[in-house]
Amino acid sequence: MKRIISKEELEIYQNSLYKVTTVTPLVEEPYIEEFTVNKAGLDEFLENYNEYAQFIVFVEMVEME
Repeated sequence: MKRIISKEELEIYQNSLYKVTTVTPLVEEPYIEEFTVNKAGLDEFLENYNEYAQFIVFVEMVEME
């Protein structure tokens, strides 16, 4: 699905905080972890993400900065 958005809506997405929920399965006690990041933090989090022993199960916009 693709949806065109306005410049105002784009600004909201660029200036919001995001909650990222991950699962780390390959440890003695698997766990779920949550991180709250802005767009730059999300970009950094995802850079080389395939090198981590965890996977993302949910990303949610939580608030504007």
